[in-house]
Amino acid sequence: MTEQQDLQALPITTSDGVEQLIARFNQLQHRLRQNERLLQDHHRRLEMALDVARMQFIEWMATTEEPVADALLSLVCPEDRERIEKVIVRDLGAYGQFLVEFRSAETKASHSWFMARGRMCDPNSPDRQAIAMAWDITEFKMAELALYENEERFQAIVDSLNDAVFLQDQTGHILLANASACEMYGYSRDAFNALTVGDLSSGSPPYTQQEAVNRFSRALQGEPQFFEWRAKDARGRLFWVEASIQAASIGGVQQLVIVIHDIDSLKQAASALQESEERYRLLLEMSPDAILVYREGVMEMANQSALRLFGAEREEQLLGLPWTAWVHPDSHDRVREQLQYLQKTDGLTALPAMEQCYLRLDGSVIEVEVTASAISLTEGRAVLSIARDITRRKINEARLQTLLVQQEAILDNALVGIVLLKQRVITQCNRRFEEMFGYGEAEMLGRSHPNTLSQRRRLSGHWRAGL
Repeated sequence: MTEQQDLQALPITTSDGVEQLIARFNQLQHRLRQNERLLQDHHRRLEMALDVARMQFIEWMATTEEPVADALLSLVCPEDRERIEKVIVRDLGAYGQFLVEFRSAETKASHSWFMARGRMCDPNSPDRQAIAMAWDITEFKMAELALYENEERFQAIVDSLNDAVFLQDQTGHILLANASACEMYGYSRDAFNALTVGDLSSGSPPYTQQEAVNRFSRALQGEPQFFEWRAKDARGRLFWVEASIQAASIGGVQQLVIVIHDIDSLKQAASALQESEERYRLLLEMSPDAILVYREGVMEMANQSALRLFGAEREEQLLGLPWTAWVHPDSHDRVREQLQYLQKTDGLTALPAMEQCYLRLDGSVIEVEVTASAISLTEGRAVLSIARDITRRKINEARLQTLLVQQEAILDNALVGIVLLKQRVITQCNRRFEEMFGYGEAEMLGRSHPNTLSQRRRLSGHWRAGL
């Protein structure tokens, strides 16, 4: 028999029937006490569970006088109560449920945070009974705030970088761009979300979307990419950049971190430097004088004229030679003193030109006029020498000196007086001329004629006679 059948009225006809009725009543009371104890036990367990979970269960009748339970509003920070109450009343009326989070009413330096979720038990019932569950979300809120702070800190750090930084997914979609990227390319952060790497490239091979995708694939396979790229900004200006791409696992998802460094000015400077080097190299090669650069006494550069001077066919024949290999031993002491002096001085120091003797590769001697100066190179201090072959000039000077000696001998041994005039002024005369007029050469030079009238007449007569 069921409990419902046990509770039905039974006809009492005998004393045995009364005893049966009393026995059944006692059984029913026992069951009720058991169920009551179970209910209390479950209620205690529920309260313990709510307490452990820092949750509270609230129920109330949503009336005009008390639209929101005082027990719920008592959890809310006083300055937020009016706002939270309006939100709950509004959402219960419009949707029959609500979800709010708020600061707690605890008087601490930092408030705890709660979240409350509630609903109408039966929106169609006239009694408008409502229930709500409120629980402590302080740890979650602190973690959320810490996350926001970390994101802000991360964004601040990334924005402070001079290089453009992009975060991109595996499909090529740009997820993040820092402030330098916006400045470099001329797009806003939101605009980057609709762009591809092809929009940020020149488009001329190999700086195309497909080539960039290939590099992305290699980076995702664990091969970091580092290369130069021809980029394009929002105005269509083309410029050179240096790109670095690496894969990173963010939230368990493989993404690409791309760092872009603007090297356009460096490229222009390198191009200008290369042009300058080519221009100076051309000047060096066209110079008729030998130009040598040696550091720590060892030759490091020689132009074409230097090759001809030393009788070399290739520059390699001269590079690496110590200065003692091409300077004649008679000039070693003087050159050594010059090198020591140049090494001690700072800045650009030049020595006056002086004549020296060099040795060609075949051992023959050549006379040169050398100008040396100290210069600063990337590797350190060095010496720049400009040497001019004066062998032919020396030969011509010797010939000229011989001719002058011969001329002097002829003039001095002539039997007739010889005088050289320039604009009627005596510039040179021989010994016979001095004897004829009784003047020394020092007295005659610079004069146009002798002092006395008789001597002038006599001189004029001799000149007319062809002396």
